[in-house]
Amino acid sequence: MKVFWTSEAVRTFDAIMDYLEKQFSEKQKENFFFECADVVDLIEANPYLSKFMVKNDLHAAVIHKYTTLFFEIDKQSDSINLLSFFDTRQNPDKKTFI
Repeated sequence: MKVFWTSEAVRTFDAIMDYLEKQFSEKQKENFFFECADVVDLIEANPYLSKFMVKNDLHAAVIHKYTTLFFEIDKQSDSINLLSFFDTRQNPDKKTFI
């Protein structure tokens, strides 16, 4: 399956990267980048391994304990749409993509 990044996924990923750049070391920012890349690769290879949220018809993949990636599987186009990276320390009501 092909992976597509929505504008919201790009925006939230960039926001996390900016935060890491300002608050942490370059090494931690780099580690997060590679953790995300690894998870996206795993999703591309087998998207059904992730947690499925029946209510919203979405999937969730944990990047690490503070970040979850939400995505949907489009069976018609045989693709995966990355929706948003979400900092799990936030109020869950801030999930604008759900």
